[in-house]
Amino acid sequence: MCGICGILNFENNDFVNQETLKRMSAAMRHRGPDEDGYYTRKNTGLAHKRLSIIDLKSGRQPIFNEDETCCIAFNGEIYNFKELRESLINRGHTLKTASDTEVIVHAYEEYGAECVKYLRGMFCFAVADFAKNTLFLARDRLGKKPVYYYYDDKRFIFASEAKSIFKSGMVKPEVNREFIDEFMSLGYVTAPHTLFKRINKLPAGSYLIIKDNEIIIKEYWFLNQHRVTDLPLEDYKSRLSALLKEAVKYRMISDVPLGAFLSGGIDSSIIVGLMSGLSSQPVKTFSVGYEGLDDFSELKYAKEVARHFNTDHREIILSPVNFYDAIAGMAWHLDEPISDQACIPLWLMAKESKKYVTVLLSGEGSDELLAGYPIYALMRGIESYRKIPKLFRSAFTDPLIPKIFGERKGQKYLEWVNLPLEKRYLGDMADLSTWIRAKLYSKDLLNGALSSPASERIKTHYDAVREFDPLSRMQYLDVKTWLVDDLLLKADKMTMAASVELRCPFLDHELVEFTRAIPSKFKLKAGVTKYILKETFKDFLPKGIAYRKKRGFPVPLSSWFRGNLNTLISEVLLDTKSLARGYFNSSFIREIVDKQRNKTEDYSKLLWSLLVLEFWHKVFIDSGANYG
Repeated sequence: MCGICGILNFENNDFVNQETLKRMSAAMRHRGPDEDGYYTRKNTGLAHKRLSIIDLKSGRQPIFNEDETCCIAFNGEIYNFKELRESLINRGHTLKTASDTEVIVHAYEEYGAECVKYLRGMFCFAVADFAKNTLFLARDRLGKKPVYYYYDDKRFIFASEAKSIFKSGMVKPEVNREFIDEFMSLGYVTAPHTLFKRINKLPAGSYLIIKDNEIIIKEYWFLNQHRVTDLPLEDYKSRLSALLKEAVKYRMISDVPLGAFLSGGIDSSIIVGLMSGLSSQPVKTFSVGYEGLDDFSELKYAKEVARHFNTDHREIILSPVNFYDAIAGMAWHLDEPISDQACIPLWLMAKESKKYVTVLLSGEGSDELLAGYPIYALMRGIESYRKIPKLFRSAFTDPLIPKIFGERKGQKYLEWVNLPLEKRYLGDMADLSTWIRAKLYSKDLLNGALSSPASERIKTHYDAVREFDPLSRMQYLDVKTWLVDDLLLKADKMTMAASVELRCPFLDHELVEFTRAIPSKFKLKAGVTKYILKETFKDFLPKGIAYRKKRGFPVPLSSWFRGNLNTLISEVLLDTKSLARGYFNSSFIREIVDKQRNKTEDYSKLLWSLLVLEFWHKVFIDSGANYG
């Protein structure tokens, strides 16, 4: 795992300065503390920060093909590189190292842009093809490895982290106000956009080619083309078990120590169990708990799984002060704001685990592929409720909703029951209602949100799967947005911040394609989420683990924001500089801070989004990306 960056000046005689590359590279030294490498040739420059995982002695980058007409900088892991290496040698290629990086540059030489289809793993890489006067930039199918880019009429700049682009000195961080509502609505900004002006993300499963100063972006992986099959449940269970075991085995390839995150939920427990069966030594596992909140903690379940599989287990305990003190650092490492509460626990666990391992496996991705979110069942229930005649609903049942669920949730649910799926379900984290927007947003922000709602920007994903059943449509949307722009971005940035590589067996693309073939009735059955996964592995896990309620790595924000942190939140969100940004109404912020403190209503999720956005402004916009 590494960090890459580079510059292509559009004028051939506009040479790239290696000192600029060094500044860019230094901004992400955490991604590669072991080695760095730089290469410039006239108007092209590539740089690389290395975290050594495979071929520790000879894998230094950038790496070339035989005649040095192609040069690569690569971030990620290619798990089938040994098979590819043998195939390329048989085709006449000469490889000098045992690294997966060199395999990619020769695969590009052999197959061109189609080389991405031969790669099984996680990656973003850049190939400078001097013979064809081309720059080729690619990102893996699911988007596990991020890559950002900026361009104007003079140059194209890219990097694994946006902060590196700013360190080039050629562009300054500015807010893209058009996407404030999308962040507040979804908890993140969807690719190709970011909350920075002129900074884009290459979408997952896509590559970018620059030739003759023209930029072309092309999608190469299409999950919606894989169709549902009709087989007995036992056939799906058998294939699911085999593919997941194979995916774990591939991700245990490493020349450095590895371990796993263990929440005690079904996903991480399965991964740890399969690792234990493939390892001759106890697997090192890591969990998080919270100071003074034993009832909230999932440590007891993690301990149970650790005992069952005889792991070498460690815990980290977070306090409210630890959590709050990490927010600014979290904002810096994320680059773009993400309102996922698990970012900080993940980062602090990665820092602790770095004392013992360099590679970690996790259960990320299972919920999106196998329908693990309770909101999927809720949305299907709303689909059924919408079949009741609207006149009857309006007169008799709709008025009861706010009384049953409270004003905030009730207004949200009333809005949902009157919307079609593609406007109602925008992702697992999306629940900012029109009612809240009207109270929270300033007039300018509200007008912008109404004229360009987030639902319109993600409509293309729903349009791609019009013929799918409602559950499959929601899952497809989540894979294309929530998974890549929140979960995987968080997973990459928070573990790389600690110089640790995270691998996700559930997101092996062959396994992902297989899960698309599983009928929805085997994923969500009678309200049971991830039904097929639970049935497949229930006897493999400690009793009760498979069917216990989903928690993940939960954070007790509701409790903390009512107690220790309430005053600090108020000071940050109601600060003169914060209010001067002109996004939000101060009176409503005061109101929800007070309601949170007085336990009148739980606004912790909304307050966290506001806090994340404000710290992001402080770290990037106010400081000019000079934090840290």
